[in-house]
Formats: sequence, C-alpha cells, structure tokens
Amino acid sequence: MNRSTRVALAAAALTAMTVTPAALGQQSGVWIDPAVMVAGVPWTGQAGATVRFTPGFSSGTGRAELRMSGRYLGGSGTFGVGGESSYTWQSLADGAYTTRIYVESDHICNGRICSWQSGYLAQADFRVDRTPPSEPSVITDGEPQESSTAITWSRSTDGGVGMDGYQLLLDGTTQAQLGASQCGGDCSATLDPSLLPDGTHTVAVRATDLLGNASDSPLVQIMVADTPTVALVNPPRYVIAGNPVDISASGAIANGSPLTYSWDTDGNGTFDTDTGTVAVVRVRPTKTMRVAVEVTAPGGGTATDSAPIELRKTPPSGDAGVTINDGDRFTRDPDVTLSLSWPDGATGMKIATDGGFKGATTVPVAPTATVQLAADDNSLLPHVVYVRFSGAGLDARETYTDDIILDTIPPVIDTAVAKPVGTKAVRVTTRVRDAVSGPRSMQVTRAVTAPGTTVAYAPSVRAPMKGRRVSIRVADAAGNWSRWKSVVTRRRG
Repeated sequence: MNRSTRVALAAAALTAMTVTPAALGQQSGVWIDPAVMVAGVPWTGQAGATVRFTPGFSSGTGRAELRMSGRYLGGSGTFGVGGESSYTWQSLADGAYTTRIYVESDHICNGRICSWQSGYLAQADFRVDRTPPSEPSVITDGEPQESSTAITWSRSTDGGVGMDGYQLLLDGTTQAQLGASQCGGDCSATLDPSLLPDGTHTVAVRATDLLGNASDSPLVQIMVADTPTVALVNPPRYVIAGNPVDISASGAIANGSPLTYSWDTDGNGTFDTDTGTVAVVRVRPTKTMRVAVEVTAPGGGTATDSAPIELRKTPPSGDAGVTINDGDRFTRDPDVTLSLSWPDGATGMKIATDGGFKGATTVPVAPTATVQLAADDNSLLPHVVYVRFSGAGLDARETYTDDIILDTIPPVIDTAVAKPVGTKAVRVTTRVRDAVSGPRSMQVTRAVTAPGTTVAYAPSVRAPMKGRRVSIRVADAAGNWSRWKSVVTRRRG
C-alpha cells in the first residue's frame, strides 16, 4: 500500500471516529482556577484564568482555545495528554468567556496507524470580573452624636459577580462586618459604646464583591458626645447646724469617658465648687437648701441631680433631756422654766405634766419653755414634767422627765428672841415652822424698808447691828417669805 492510500484511509478514519463534545465531556473534567461559582457559572477576579482539565485519554496531544461571545481570541500550543493538565490565560478583561479543550489520539497497530480520533474534549464557560463595587458613602449630618447611635452608609452596587458585604472601619480598624443581605435601603451598624469615647473619630466603609474586589468610602470624621447620667448617693435629709457633711454622687456614661463633678453647695443655683473626677464634696449648710451636682463629659454632655437638705438646730448640749428651774428641788411659782436639749435631728417636741401627753401638741424645738404646774395641796410629792422629741429617724415615744416640788405656803416664825452682843451686834434666836420645803434663809434688820443682807437660816444667828428693836423674816427653800416679826432686844437680866 503506497503512502497516498494510507493518508486516505487515515482521513476516513478521522472522519468516522470524531467524537461529540458530550461524549468526551463525560470522560473529562474542566475547572477554572481560581474562581467562585455563582448560579453554576465560575467567576474569577484575576487578570489571568487557569484552565485545569483531565482528558479521558492516556496518550496523545491536546490544545486549548479561548472564545468571547463566539469570537476566537487565541489558543494554546499543543501539550501532551496524560493526568491533569492546565493552561493559563493572561490579561483578561471583564466579560464572559468560553474555553475549549481539543485532543488528538493515535492508536498504532504493528508499527502502523490503525485508528485515529480527534475532536474537542470539553468546554467551560466562565466570567471575569475585576471591577470593584460602587463606592459607599458614610451618612452623617456633622452634628455630635451619642456612642449608641448607629453608623449608617449607602449601599453599593456591583455590575459583575455581585456584592459580598461591607467592613466598617473605625479609626483605621475593622469593628463591624455586614453581609450584603443585611442592608435595607441603607446599611447601618451599632458599635460597642466603649469603642467610641467622647471625641473625634474617623469612619470609613469598605465594600467588597464576591471575588474580593473592594472600594472604600471617603474618610469621614464624626464627633461623639455622650450624655451622662448622675444621681446623689443617699443624701442626708438634714444637717445639724455647724456640722459638715460629705455628699456623694454616682455618674455614668455609656462609652466610659471620664466625668468631672461640679457642685452647688450653697443653694444659689450655681455650680461653683469643682472636685474634678472625685465624686464627693464636703458642705457646711447655713440654711435649709438644695444641694446639687453636675457631671460633665469630655464631649460637653452634662447631667444634674439635686436633693433638699434641711438645716436643723444644734442642741444646747450633748445629752438630750429636760431640767426644771435649773435643777431646783422646790418652787413657789407654778409657772416653771424648762431647759431643753434635744437629740440630733429633732425638729419638734411635746411637753406635758402627765405621762399620757393628753392634749399635748408638737411645737418646734427650743432651748427653753414655760410650763404651769397644777396647784395642789402643797404636798411633798413632786410635780413631773414629761418631754418627747420628734424628727426623722427618732423614736418619738422616748420620754425625758424632770420633777420639782411646788410649795406656796410661807414659813411661820413661832418664837424669836434678840439679845445684844456687845455694843454693835445682836444674837437672834428663832423657832420656825415650814411643812414642805423647810427654812433656808433669813433677814434681820432694824427697818423692814431696808431688809439688808440675806443669810442662811440658822436657829441662832449673830447680826451686826444695834438698837432696841429688830425685825426678822425667814424664807423656805421654795422662796416663800414669812411675815416680818418685830423683836425687842433684851439685855441679860
């Protein structure tokens, strides 16, 4: 058989044994690398696309070609077939592409060609997208905002593979990520307030498509100025006049910025006492007033709180109680004077002459008061005065008492004798009766219009005077005076 006959037979074999793409595709695999699959179509964002494939033949040669919209763009050189092969297309523009893999396989029998098949093994459609999404834009009105305010930006569009999502960059660091499906009309993210202390911050958004193509928004500055809160901590309801008291406050702010404290300590409405970051101030009120605190955040946000503080009288002494007529045991006047000292914080008092306080009313505390004792038979039984003090935090049932004996009957001089002692004095001897308080003092004088000095009572006293007649009177412990008794001086006979 001559050479021309062999060529004709080979051509006939080629025509007869050309296989369809479907048949070859069943024996082979074709991949585009790197790529993501969207709706069954591989997309790549690289300038070049690598075609990997596994022919269904163990020998022969192959080649690849590239088409775009049916237009031939170029092909590869031939390569040996066997195992996995690949070819990379370089410098591809955005668009849709088709790559086809062709193979030729020779089967040699007894040193001559006995079969020869050829055709395209398989094809793959893929798309190239190297264009980033449209640029997002941070939406802000330029006014200071709270740290809890969501940061909002416009959605991006992508004409290629489609959007993947967004990164929110705060001061250059990614602090939030959103998928494209998480955005409605606009996109927004609320950050942890601690990431946004008072002050100026830079915000940008990076939009990314499914292939990693990204575009960044312009850098925007936002001013954060959180509004703090503040409350006085257990402020006292009252202060004793002259005593200092510490007032505490507790301020808070969502983003944790440091707060400074100012105080109105005199009730004039002006915060003129600064304590910096210390939330305690010492006050010494001189009147009933409202004490107030104001906290200020670095961004200028403020909050205030106030509470009334009542100034209450300082008790006359440290021990609460009542004393009648400075502690006297007896009185001849039923109107007695009380000296009072109340417990710290007391504002009112009740005074009564019976332990049931019947008819007693509450009056403001005062260091003195007057009470009228009930007139009686001048017995030795004491009259008791009862006092109760009231005020916030006090036991209004606690009772303080003092007693005194009312004696309104003057003493009686039964006998009196006066004898001269030398030429300038007399000795007066008396016998006196007093049923209640007893004699305590006496006066000896030549004229009742000039009683002279009062001296302590004794049955026998020496008086520096001379004359034939003296007058004597005696007072008991309650202050009742006897009648004057005139006595003729008698010399010893």
